[in-house]
Amino acid sequence: MAATNSLRKEGADIGAQIGKWVAARTAPFLPPWLIVGALGGAAALGHVHFEDNTAATAIMGATATAVTAATWQEASRRSPRLRGHATLSVAAATAYVTAGTVAGPLAGGVGTMYAIGGSALALSWNVRYALRNSAEAETSGGDKLLDMVGMAKANVVKGNVEGSRVDAVLQLEPGKMTAADAQNKAGLIASAAGIPATAVRMTADPDDHSRVTMSLVAQDVLKKPTPWPGPSAPGGSVAKPIVMGICEDGVPLEFYLPGDPDVPRNASHIMWAGMNGSGKSEGFTVMALEVLTRSDALLWVGDPSKGRQTLGDIAHGLDWMETTPKGVEAMLDALPHVIRARADKLGRLGYKQWVPECWTKHRIPLLVAHFEEAADSTVADNPNLKPIAQQARSAGVILSVSLQRASGTNVDTDVRSEFGTGFMFGCQKPVDATFVLNDETIEAGANPQAWKNSKPGSCYVQSPGRSLARWATPNRTFRLDPSEEARREIRELISLYKGIRATADPVTARAAGSAYAAYRANATARAVEERAGVPAPRTDVVSRDRTPEVEIVDEPSFAVAEGPRRYSDAELAAMTDEQLAAAVLASGADDDLIVDPDADLPELPEGAEGVTLGEPSPFARRELTEDEAYAELLALVDALEAAGHTQIGPRHITKQWTGRSRSWVSRTLNRLADEGRLRETQTAGRYDIVPADGYAA
Repeated sequence: MAATNSLRKEGADIGAQIGKWVAARTAPFLPPWLIVGALGGAAALGHVHFEDNTAATAIMGATATAVTAATWQEASRRSPRLRGHATLSVAAATAYVTAGTVAGPLAGGVGTMYAIGGSALALSWNVRYALRNSAEAETSGGDKLLDMVGMAKANVVKGNVEGSRVDAVLQLEPGKMTAADAQNKAGLIASAAGIPATAVRMTADPDDHSRVTMSLVAQDVLKKPTPWPGPSAPGGSVAKPIVMGICEDGVPLEFYLPGDPDVPRNASHIMWAGMNGSGKSEGFTVMALEVLTRSDALLWVGDPSKGRQTLGDIAHGLDWMETTPKGVEAMLDALPHVIRARADKLGRLGYKQWVPECWTKHRIPLLVAHFEEAADSTVADNPNLKPIAQQARSAGVILSVSLQRASGTNVDTDVRSEFGTGFMFGCQKPVDATFVLNDETIEAGANPQAWKNSKPGSCYVQSPGRSLARWATPNRTFRLDPSEEARREIRELISLYKGIRATADPVTARAAGSAYAAYRANATARAVEERAGVPAPRTDVVSRDRTPEVEIVDEPSFAVAEGPRRYSDAELAAMTDEQLAAAVLASGADDDLIVDPDADLPELPEGAEGVTLGEPSPFARRELTEDEAYAELLALVDALEAAGHTQIGPRHITKQWTGRSRSWVSRTLNRLADEGRLRETQTAGRYDIVPADGYAA
């Protein structure tokens, strides 16, 4: 008996617990139904007292309209769906009470409206509660979080979860709190949520100062660096995004080098800043690997302090590299001439800025000129730095500098203002970030001081083409494996893309002057000698004085051993005007009316062999399109003129230069004559070169 009573008691307790559980779960769903019941009672009571009272009925109708309008207005700070739901519910409820008062709560269509409409409204609120309750961990947790930091009256208007990041658009209390106030709460929110300070950001709405987007990152995906996966667009245009690493939500970290007039997006210079060991150099190397595996860009690098220590593994892919103060000065002295010449050429071709078509049609590549240790007096105090920064972009030249601290004592503030893209790595002091990042980015929560150099590669990036919301998003550049095997693979990769990378166009090569020609001649001589099995000379055999005269100890091998000579793009880019003109004329040397018999070319180094047109050449050039061949021929005319020659004929333009037949060359020379670049002479197949200053393309 005692056992039976005990079981009964336990059963009763279980039943009571179940009842409490059911009551707790169903209680939140009862209010809408209770309100529907109350509406029926209100309609019945009104019908009894005001059935025939026309004035009362009119007042009820006006009141219903006013209450509905007030609901719409008061719900303006809520989400659009909630605002519409509440307004519709109030409108339906007041309409029913008014109709029930006049005709009776259950009379005819009024009763049907009450039964169906009331049930539908109550059920809709039940569904809304159920859906909201299923996300209670997010919503109510966020509400509690805001309550803890004194933002209880801020409403979540819109939310989004992407990976480990949660974004919530907050409507602040108008007139009581601003976006700046919310940004000042970011540290408290991080403390309340138990996450790092850099994991909370408050981004102000540019159109409404009472709204902010709060972003919280629950998991630090940047804690460990991501290995470099390889080129993102091998063989593609440099106009495609440059992929540098990953953002905190796992999205690729991308930015753009050239501009795009169709977007529109401007080209911008690049500044890499951060304390020693923060990952600047490795970050730039990742960008360099991207550029060196594209098809339409050149990369020049000057490093007056570290020599080849930083970029030695990719040096053989650079179009120009200087590692001494004197050499870097020569590069900086050459750039204004390059910019002026390229701007003039692009202008004559009808371009306001560099676009991929400049390469595909006219063989003019984008040029990126990077300077390491830019705070060094060799770079910072060079008088050409300011005009380069101010004038380079429209000429298709991107200036890139790297330094630890971009303060006014290290870099001219006028120069600093020209850099539209900033990579801000870890720094020592908060003020250091202000030299690279704008106020909005820092106010939104960007805090590179939190890393210092403890997380190399971690950075903030603000750049044209990236959404403003991402400017304050932490990122981390890819990590390059420092092992010897990985470094060897990178060297092999750079060599593999030699035939794909762009080479300097004649305009750029000529304008770069003697220092560039000396560097390219030295590089070409090494390539030719290595091909012939001759040991490569030291890299210091060329004197790169800033004077016009350049001493070349080992003369580049542009001579012809036997038969017509084929040249690689690199060899062509390294030629001076005189060498290029002589090589063109030598390919059709049977015309002694034009060839200067005294203009001998230097002989090949001992052991090297010339490559004739009938031999497969390791430097064979890809087939040019019609437009490219035309641009190449026009460039050769420019080179002949610059070298002092006054005439040209079809026999001097062999297939080596354009990939086209002599009949095509003849037709194109006639075209140039029609366009005014050439002028026919009394001798058939012979044209005078019209000076460039008297000709407009």
